[in-house]
Amino acid sequence: MTNGQTNLFYTGKGPCTAATLLGSGGEGQVYAVTEYPHLVAKIYHTHKATAELHTKLQWMVAHPPTDPCAALKHISIAWPGDILYSDPRCQQFAGYLMPKISGAKKLAAAYHPPTRKQQMPGFTWQYLLCVARNLASSLQAVHNRGYVIGDLNESNVLLFPSALITIIDTDSFQVVTPTQTFRSCVGKPEYTAPESQLRNFSTFDRTIHDDGFALAVLIFLLLAEGRHPFDGVATTVPDCMDIGERIRANWFKMAHAKVGAGVSPPAKCPPFATLPPGIRDLFLRCFVDGATRPSQRPQASNWMRALDVAMQNLSVCTRNPMHAYSTHHRECSWCRRMILHHMADPFPLPGNYRPSPTTAVGRTALKSQPPLPKKTRTMTTATPIPQRKAVIPVPVSQQPAKAIPAKQSITNALSGLGGAKQHVTPIPQSSGIPVKLAQSCRVINNQCSPAVALPSAKPIAPAEKIPAAPPITPSLFGVALPSAQGLKSRG
Repeated sequence: MTNGQTNLFYTGKGPCTAATLLGSGGEGQVYAVTEYPHLVAKIYHTHKATAELHTKLQWMVAHPPTDPCAALKHISIAWPGDILYSDPRCQQFAGYLMPKISGAKKLAAAYHPPTRKQQMPGFTWQYLLCVARNLASSLQAVHNRGYVIGDLNESNVLLFPSALITIIDTDSFQVVTPTQTFRSCVGKPEYTAPESQLRNFSTFDRTIHDDGFALAVLIFLLLAEGRHPFDGVATTVPDCMDIGERIRANWFKMAHAKVGAGVSPPAKCPPFATLPPGIRDLFLRCFVDGATRPSQRPQASNWMRALDVAMQNLSVCTRNPMHAYSTHHRECSWCRRMILHHMADPFPLPGNYRPSPTTAVGRTALKSQPPLPKKTRTMTTATPIPQRKAVIPVPVSQQPAKAIPAKQSITNALSGLGGAKQHVTPIPQSSGIPVKLAQSCRVINNQCSPAVALPSAKPIAPAEKIPAAPPITPSLFGVALPSAQGLKSRG
């Protein structure tokens, strides 16, 4: 503690001891609380603990939003729980108590492929869709209570291996009471809507349309491997390095929507057509239609419904089961991208197993693969399996994996489990790959949480929980693709 502060604080329920320092910033410091291990205390610097902030937090404590993850016993919005004072009479405002969030990563750990491989191994594109869906769910809960985040960005969203999220820094939200508006005075240009660029946020009221723009940027980052929607390469227009200027000039419209010309998509950005049609439509509504008419931007509930549909229409690559792609593609969009552009696998499988010839996708083959015996040298396309309800195989969760008998075929093991359309070829017994499906893989189904999200979901629907994703161990799916060079055609 500094500036004469002690480590003993008070609420209306009694004293609290601020123990271990957990972090510090420009506004104050965060401490563990001895009396409440599940809470932490944010203690403001003396010059930041103003009467206006005190009034704002009092309103927030009395009017919390409904957490969409309450049924999952997860906190998706780290809301202030009680006001802290430095005196027993509770007269001198000092800070507030909030939930303790442990075991989370920053959101950027999921959408940058190299970081994802290290910090969130096992995350597939379905996980990224679910993260986006859960973020939209929490934002809708905030809006339904009348709040605006204002400064929604990647640094105030935490991510868990189960694809659940937590929004933090809630004390910076814009709060409107019957008598006063407490504005969100901060913001990052890369998440600021064009009509709000270059504005003084301390004198400017944000709206849900500002949050809608920031949400769309975050979803684009998640689904486009960390590429900002307004990044690009200037071809016939003046180049500019300032992201705010690119937003005002609407580089997205030129680079991705192909309206006009002058900007091409940034290097290594997945093609806009990779996204499911419903998701593309929402991006066009937000960044093209909403550029001059903010009310045209999709609300968080629109994103929830579109993402629910996208998660129910996924296929699994026959070469790499970590490749989940939209069913509007006839083949794996990630493999195709690796082949055409000689790119690294964005969702690699660890291990050194070589796929069986019967699991090859068309004429694609691994680079530098040892020669096969002559009798099996021809790579043939696997006989397609009739479509049925299936699911993307994912890494083991923090909960016990569902046991599947070792002798059970992969076809039977994956059939009848809702999620994606199955494009999986049975691996023959002679492949030499050990069967460890029960120990290393857990399937996803719509019963993993009470949040079965449908297109007609309510504005606040419980967030959908996906089993956690620690690293995969080589197993029945142990097919490793090459790194930087990716796949190449044999023909």
